[in-house]
Amino acid sequence: MQFVCKIVYGHKNVGLNEITKQTFKTYVELDLLNAVIVWGLLSTLASYIFNNLHTVMIGTLSILDICLDPLLLQVAYLANVIGSDIGALLSPIGTLAMLI
Repeated sequence: MQFVCKIVYGHKNVGLNEITKQTFKTYVELDLLNAVIVWGLLSTLASYIFNNLHTVMIGTLSILDICLDPLLLQVAYLANVIGSDIGALLSPIGTLAMLI
């Protein structure tokens, strides 16, 4: 687990969260449907390529950096978790990444 945290905070220190925040902030703040679609698709694609645990943690840090109102924050976070779970099941790479 420590290795995962080092990777996630390394991505944050490099600026991955800042890029994500600047890119998707305007879309997420519009309404609930956009928050679900943006974070759901973003986390699905990221966990399809990487691993779902890393994706959830990076997504959570990015969502918290945007400073949304509580309802949008909750909806975006749930979309992040569900999208990460779906994306890992789409490919054997995402599913087996944790086992390796």
